[in-house]
Amino acid sequence: MRKVISSAAIIVGVLMASQVQAADQSVEARIEAIEKKLEGTNGGNFIKAGKDKIDVTLYGQVNKAVMFATDGENDDVLFVDNDASSTRIGIKAKSKSMGDLSAGAQFEAEFQGNDSNKVTMAAPTYSASFAKRQMKVYVDHKKVGKLTVGHGSTATDGIAELDLSGTDLSGSSHIKISGESFLFWDNTNTAGDPGAYSSVKVGNVFNHLDGGRKDMVRYDSPELVGLTLSASSADTNYSDIALTYHKKLDPMEIKAGVGYAYEGAGADPRNRMSGSASVLFNFGLNFTVAAGNAEFDDTIPSRDDASYTYFKVGYKFDAFSFGTTAVSVDYGMYDDFKAEGDEGTVYGLQLVQKVKDINTEFYLGYRNMSLDRDSVTYANVDMEDIQTTMAGARFKF
Repeated sequence: MRKVISSAAIIVGVLMASQVQAADQSVEARIEAIEKKLEGTNGGNFIKAGKDKIDVTLYGQVNKAVMFATDGENDDVLFVDNDASSTRIGIKAKSKSMGDLSAGAQFEAEFQGNDSNKVTMAAPTYSASFAKRQMKVYVDHKKVGKLTVGHGSTATDGIAELDLSGTDLSGSSHIKISGESFLFWDNTNTAGDPGAYSSVKVGNVFNHLDGGRKDMVRYDSPELVGLTLSASSADTNYSDIALTYHKKLDPMEIKAGVGYAYEGAGADPRNRMSGSASVLFNFGLNFTVAAGNAEFDDTIPSRDDASYTYFKVGYKFDAFSFGTTAVSVDYGMYDDFKAEGDEGTVYGLQLVQKVKDINTEFYLGYRNMSLDRDSVTYANVDMEDIQTTMAGARFKF
């Protein structure tokens, strides 16, 4: 009898344990299903819109670096916010599609401490800035195009920075992101004069003639065989137009664009044309080129046009299982931007390492910037080179 009761107790215990385990598995399955559903509906971003049929996304990034700089007279270690891709936070809202028609808005602000383009060695100070980047609304029709109104990128914003190398965090045609406010040291020796800081900034010499962000109205056409036409009109009597191309064609990916911009109200230069192109092959080799021309005829009739050309060669590969490694070298020539006869030369090395599991990019970049003044006005002027090395990390969310 005892054996029967004991056997029955064992059977009941096993049944109860199996039911509990089944219940646990059922709960886990339900939790996983809910998580997948949430991730699928909004990319894991759990912000709820105040109105129905609106998708809202919160996003942002923090990008901090340590910069070592030397100008031939002084050197310093600076803790900066990398202006190549500044620290920022934003919100995007978009109506759920009503056929081919949708609408949306975007608000984005940047917060920078010691901007890499504002730090100096001539008069070192800590700087902090808060600025609007995007504050706009748009209406988008798949067959007609997209109309945007507000503060945001003009048609030529980014036209000179099309770059598939994966190293633009540490170096691109936008030379002045790393030390725009640094002054060139004039080492001209006159009667024993040891030299002094000139009035020429890095940003005066190296200008890639890219567009920017303004209060504007902008139109973007629907994409056709990889081509998109954009045009905008903004404050300060500004207008621009751009044509871009982006396509993946085995065995390569191509990005290219060209744009023209005019700005009145005392702008100098007023007429600008610039563009860039980048090719990335499937095996990792990539080439990037950018160029531009600026006319000063409206303000200084006798002055030559300013121009630049920029080249980069890079390679992307999977050296580690945790993310892609990208390396590159670049070289650029920037002529006549500050004054006629100025020749600015730059070269650099770049490295960016992605770590997928922690969604972070680590980078290292080196720059050497030189200025030769080849004119009667600045005869025998000897400007020292400026060198910067910047290492940092960007975390995006």
